[in-house]
Amino acid sequence: MRVAYLPRFGPSYWNLEFVSAGSKTPLKAGTYSNAIRFPGSGQQSGMDVSGDSRSCNNLLGTFTINAIETSPYNQITKLNAAFEQHCENKTPALRGSVDFAVHKTGVVGNANCDGIVNYLDIDYFESAVTNPADYINSAAWPLNNCDVSQLDINKDGKIDANDRAPFYTLLQ
Repeated sequence: MRVAYLPRFGPSYWNLEFVSAGSKTPLKAGTYSNAIRFPGSGQQSGMDVSGDSRSCNNLLGTFTINAIETSPYNQITKLNAAFEQHCENKTPALRGSVDFAVHKTGVVGNANCDGIVNYLDIDYFESAVTNPADYINSAAWPLNNCDVSQLDINKDGKIDANDRAPFYTLLQ
């Protein structure tokens, strides 16, 4: 899981990356101790908190997921977590927490998450239908708190070719 903080103005940024041991196991509420630098290994959890061109080469840390919720499309919609990270085997620690929730835009068909449905949504919508991972990693989704479920236009629980006709109807 990756959380990125990119302020609207200014050069600052922060990346928080957390993964459970085995890396394919979804994170759930609990404490993950002895985490090594992201992405971890098959045996250990991984983490990396970095920002403003500062990071660790070697790290050991602990992170606690207090609450986590995901959408049916595997997007993190709510996260409350705390962490402690030690760099280069040193005693001083970076400690912090993250607490956020995705606020749904509520505009069905708004694939580029600008608040309106128009021709600018077409490429993003087609990306979501043909390659959901590309859509979720596109500029529209993480920066604008997009809710990918707004593209399940026929409300059948999945985003696929069956959503195309109702999407293009919205554009008329």
